[in-house]
Amino acid sequence: MAAGILIERHFDPNQENLMQSSRSESSTDSILPFLQIISAIDAESNASQQQQQLQTTDSSENPTNSYYPHPGEYPGIALVTPPLDGNNYHSWSRSMRRALSSKNKFKFVNGSIQAPQETDPNFDSWETCNTMIISWITRLLTQQIAQNIVYIEVAQEL
Repeated sequence: MAAGILIERHFDPNQENLMQSSRSESSTDSILPFLQIISAIDAESNASQQQQQLQTTDSSENPTNSYYPHPGEYPGIALVTPPLDGNNYHSWSRSMRRALSSKNKFKFVNGSIQAPQETDPNFDSWETCNTMIISWITRLLTQQIAQNIVYIEVAQEL
């Protein structure tokens, strides 16, 4: 069976007309699988590079990320007043929830953000945020209540 001839039209911007070229249909058929393989390899390579970028990006540098330490956040700030004394739990709890939510840190307390493995790239950022949240909450308790939670290491357990 004779190979058919394909005619392609190309636009030449310098000539402002259509040029015709021809090539063998069989050569196009033999190149097509090769081009599909190249395309698949490129797609896998791009996906792998994107995944690697996501893994190596420090999430603590993204202001919308819960691990991000906003300027002015440090363990000694008082987020709400008065401190929890046992009689004001409902109002204190509501105020604390709002304060932590406004800082994008309530997820550490409600369990939405769990402690990652120590080998996880986010572990150091998690540990920093977790420790800061424990410090904030401990600072906002009366001395008597604070003594009861001194050994808690995870904000979710508070």
